[in-house]
Amino acid sequence: MTGTIPVADTDIAVIGAGCRFPDAWTPADFWRNVDGGVVSMRPLPEERLRAAGVTERERREPGFVSVGTV
Repeated sequence: MTGTIPVADTDIAVIGAGCRFPDAWTPADFWRNVDGGVVSMRPLPEERLRAAGVTERERREPGFVSVGTV
């Protein structure tokens, strides 16, 4: 067969991929947000941090950043 690509026993094929991005349902949405400078980080409420197990002491640390994707 001409024009075929040799295949090894260790080759794999990626049939599909799943993505999860803040403020974007698809990879195209994600790249549109990146191109448009969309900031998808949000301040995390104290109650959410507590529910995640972040202690009051940890939240008061100078380097603690209470933002994330929601």
